Amino acid sequence: MGNLNDVDKSVQSQMQTTTKQKTGAGGVIGGVVGGLCFPRDTLITMDNETTKKIQDIKIGDLVKGIDIEGNLETKEVIFIKEPSLTKSQPVELYTDRGSLITTIDQEVYRNGEEIKLSDIRIGDYITMLSPSSYKSRAKVLDIIKLNSNDITYHFDVNGFNFFFANGFAVAGLN
Repeated sequence: MGNLNDVDKSVQSQMQTTTKQKTGAGGVIGGVVGGLCFPRDTLITMDNETTKKIQDIKIGDLVKGIDIEGNLETKEVIFIKEPSLTKSQPVELYTDRGSLITTIDQEVYRNGEEIKLSDIRIGDYITMLSPSSYKSRAKVLDIIKLNSNDITYHFDVNGFNFFFANGFAVAGLN
């Protein structure tokens, strides 16, 4: 576990790992049935502003999330998808505030709406959580397709199903 500032350190580490993944040196990225997923080391922001790797999330954990209007709230983990192999195109989303490895079908929160990464364009802004503001934005710089078929993780939270992965507002499974 760490604090919100650890997200930036993790992003740098994850970006270094991605270079290895792109060259076939291994790594964990990918998707689950339905195409929503994250690598095992993705950092989830907990309700107390620490972070926890997605592989360590348990039912009943309390995480930071947003309501349907984009307001910050505590969410309870109510379902955990069995870790599984990728079924969708893995990608890395690069922004001016860090990166996130997920699948092209993953939904993020942009300007008050849910949107799939496949519909995001370079220059769009998506919602992030930061120590200074939970409604900060990150400018999309690139989305790169990755080659992998590894084990990935995902879960659902109560209510409006959005939580923070590597600081980005992302949708749960449903």
